[in-house]
Amino acid sequence: MPASCSEPGFIFHLAELLDVRPGHRVLEIGCGTGWLLAILAHAAGPDGTVVGVEINPALQALAARNLAAAGATNAIAVAGDGLAAAGPGPFDRIIMTASAWQLPTRILSLLTEDGLAVLPIRNKGLSEEIHVLERRGPALVSRLTRLCRFVPLTGRDGADENLLMPRLTADPDIARLGETGRPRSLDFGQPIPDRMMPPALAFTAWMSKLEPRFRAWRLGPGDGPPSLFGDPERHGFGLVDKSAGSATLWRAGQVIAYGDESTRDALFDHLARWTAQDGPTGYAFGLGITAARGTSPVSHHAYRKRRGPLDFWWWLRPPAERL
Repeated sequence: MPASCSEPGFIFHLAELLDVRPGHRVLEIGCGTGWLLAILAHAAGPDGTVVGVEINPALQALAARNLAAAGATNAIAVAGDGLAAAGPGPFDRIIMTASAWQLPTRILSLLTEDGLAVLPIRNKGLSEEIHVLERRGPALVSRLTRLCRFVPLTGRDGADENLLMPRLTADPDIARLGETGRPRSLDFGQPIPDRMMPPALAFTAWMSKLEPRFRAWRLGPGDGPPSLFGDPERHGFGLVDKSAGSATLWRAGQVIAYGDESTRDALFDHLARWTAQDGPTGYAFGLGITAARGTSPVSHHAYRKRRGPLDFWWWLRPPAERL
């Protein structure tokens, strides 16, 4: 069990953003021990209803006991897998306290019109953001973005791509290519590798959404979980283009090209675009979610990515709207 309770101060902040009001129907996915359920039940009041879903039966049983001990009679914890176990809905508020790469179509129908959902979204590599999304007709549209790090959902709703390759040496698309030319420097203006990681992670937040060839790898020894915000000696990122026989790796301030050098040039092109936008972090991205092949929920979308049965629409917020 990797975790059953997130950092309380941050969860209180998310609960405030969720804006639960008396009489609301509220859903939490990944309710763990039920402590947030009890808080949400208090906010919803006696006329409201709060439902928590937990995939681990032992945790669900503990949550049920904790709710009873707290006298939260308007809250229940049910055992099941994600949104499929949530019941018929709809809900005025939905919060997930575990992160997902993709979501089932049901998320669009479980939320009432103008309802809010707080959803942690995983991206390739170590980039992760939480979005406060509002239901607008057939779409969810984010109001604001926060950086985060949650354990992933473990059931069907947590299905994802290979977001972090287990080892660089185990990636066959790089293993078959030889190094090309001399490494180029990319230290983000920081001579010490540890200090490179904050801007490097911001750059990967850009790359993970805008560049389908983006990959991230574990480089150092050990098979444990990745460190929370990355380690320049253990993690690297880059681009792989199998059709061109080209790959590029960034590690601790050095960019190494493998095979054809086109992906190295593409990485530096992205760097120039990112720099021209003042180096935006994950805070800068808005997100819209629609059914597959839907229309953009905003007029200013910039990039679309199919994730499972849904389309994710990303855009860069104006600088004044990034916090």
